[in-house]
Amino acid sequence: MAQTPGQWRLQGSAFKAKGDAVAAIAAFEKAAQLEPAAADLRDELGFLEASLGRRSEGIAYFRQAIGLNPNLAAAHYHLAIALWLEKDPNQAIPSLQTAVKLAPANAGYHAHLASMLYEVTHDEEALAEALAANKISPSAEVFN
Repeated sequence: MAQTPGQWRLQGSAFKAKGDAVAAIAAFEKAAQLEPAAADLRDELGFLEASLGRRSEGIAYFRQAIGLNPNLAAAHYHLAIALWLEKDPNQAIPSLQTAVKLAPANAGYHAHLASMLYEVTHDEEALAEALAANKISPSAEVFN
């Protein structure tokens, strides 16, 4: 009997929890084949690929996720972090700005945006994002 997308998702989550990213990717890919419009699965696959150091594969999955659901803040955030690690601030910052617009109450997004902006421009926009992060969560770590 064939497994359902939900069963593959559960299996992928179990492998991820055990730290087996390769097996988690295999399970989530099977779920994604059965759910071609599931943006969250592409974001999860991108996260797992990037965690294995395969950032280009991760970036491709994050872009697929955004193509399927442009309002998925997590995919924009994950794409921004992967692009930043690839030394591409010109694409990373706009992607993170989109994540902040989609999830304005996420202190972590503001804090990461503040850090990126500070490294690139050292301007007032970085300070504004740091203040926004601190307002949402006074314990938010900025400029680390």
